[in-house]
Amino acid sequence: MRFVGDISYSLYLWHWPVMSFWRYQRGVVLAPWEMAATIGLSFALAIASWRWVEQPFLRRYRAGPAPRVVAAGAAAAVGVAVIAAVAAHFAPALRPLDPRLAPIVETAAYPRSAMLREQFGVGRCHVTVESPVFRAERCLSPVAGRPNVLLLGDSHAAQLSQALRERIGSRGHLLQATASGCRPILPYAGEPRCTRIMRLAVEGPVAAGGVDHVVLAAHWRSDELPGVRAMVEALRARGIGVTVLGPVMRYEEDLPRVIARAMANNDPAMVARTGDPARKPLDRALARAVAGTGAVYVSMLDLECPRGKCPVLAPDGQPFHFDTTHFTLAGSRVMVERLPPAALP
Repeated sequence: MRFVGDISYSLYLWHWPVMSFWRYQRGVVLAPWEMAATIGLSFALAIASWRWVEQPFLRRYRAGPAPRVVAAGAAAAVGVAVIAAVAAHFAPALRPLDPRLAPIVETAAYPRSAMLREQFGVGRCHVTVESPVFRAERCLSPVAGRPNVLLLGDSHAAQLSQALRERIGSRGHLLQATASGCRPILPYAGEPRCTRIMRLAVEGPVAAGGVDHVVLAAHWRSDELPGVRAMVEALRARGIGVTVLGPVMRYEEDLPRVIARAMANNDPAMVARTGDPARKPLDRALARAVAGTGAVYVSMLDLECPRGKCPVLAPDGQPFHFDTTHFTLAGSRVMVERLPPAALP
């Protein structure tokens, strides 16, 4: 234990590059043997650098004058910074980007794009920490003579809003009350912005009888299943149709990064290895939680990954997800098109 303490600083420094480069080649999720291998390699490198770098420097400079030690450290830091800057500047020329990766890499800017704001309804019907504006008069006003469908939930509901409007078209009207990180459960839970949005919808047009159908979608958690059922039962008691959309596929790392790494390493299986296997049990548990309520349950996992095969790219060539769980607009259109007729009025 004392020896591990002696090499701990070298071990701390070495484990970062070892883990980073290994994951760059193999993917962010490591098998048990890979974890053991990276730990062993980190220890071996730490022992070597402690013995032949750290100890000689300590013996030589421990009693040296402070200005000399500081100058040597500063010179080393400047040298590393210069080398890093030069390497970053010439990296595109030394290792050009594979043309196949260009549209994948461009997706990194998607979360800050105007397309995302339109897809989610940010600044109008979808509330985020950065954009708290919610226009209730525009987003929660039913239209007479047409079925009014309310989309209720967090960002996993909001990501479908534009595609739902396109599918419903002129035969119906979509209302939207969504807020990032806010699940549509009873009793209301979360930050004040969450409870405010949910109350505006449920105690507004829903209570007034202006809503014919409610679509619930969220980044569901297993400890919230009773709250989901309570919300469904409250809506069904008012004679409102309800559709519950289950959890979507989740990746351990942003999907565009995984795709780019898989292409660069010629390892297409890397994408599947990065998928989260825990989503399926949650999907089944949520289906059981709403069973018998009269709600329509849609397994988004089954829609997205028929026969266990998940799409990597959407029809427009962009990644199906722009981060670990959220769909790009093209991906959301595919998912909404696949919704069964019973899911929407």
